[in-house]
Amino acid sequence: MSKVHENKNKQGISLLVELMRSRYLRVGIAFFSHTHGLIK
Repeated sequence: MSKVHENKNKQGISLLVELMRSRYLRVGIAFFSHTHGLIK
C-alpha cells in the first residue's frame, strides 16, 4: 500500500517538474525574444 503511494507521489512530482520546466522554458524563450527585439 505505502509502496504504491510512494510510486504515485514520485510520478506526480516528476510530472510537476516536467510542467514547470516546459513553462519556464517557454517564459525564457518569450523573454529572450522580447529583449532581443528591444536590442534590435
